[in-house]
Amino acid sequence: MNVQGLADTTAANNGSVNVPFSYQLGTGAQLKTVNMPNKAFSMIANNTYFVHIICDYGKLLTGISFKTQNTANPFGTSAEQATAAQVAANVSTMFHYE
Repeated sequence: MNVQGLADTTAANNGSVNVPFSYQLGTGAQLKTVNMPNKAFSMIANNTYFVHIICDYGKLLTGISFKTQNTANPFGTSAEQATAAQVAANVSTMFHYE
């Protein structure tokens, strides 16, 4: 996963969106299993059905400070590795059904 962009790091979140962030994940150690909750549904033969799965990037970045943790890389500094591990730990919480 590679998530990049710009963020507002002011205390009130009313400043400029101008602080770059880059979160890169991708090692085997960061591989996460996502278990979706059981949800009952019915199907009829020869019909098409859709399951809507929402990916909430806000939950992916829960607990991350754009001001102090603006870079995550599994091969970077120890601080970047720790941030990458923290982002990876959030992966399993970011999905839900619509």
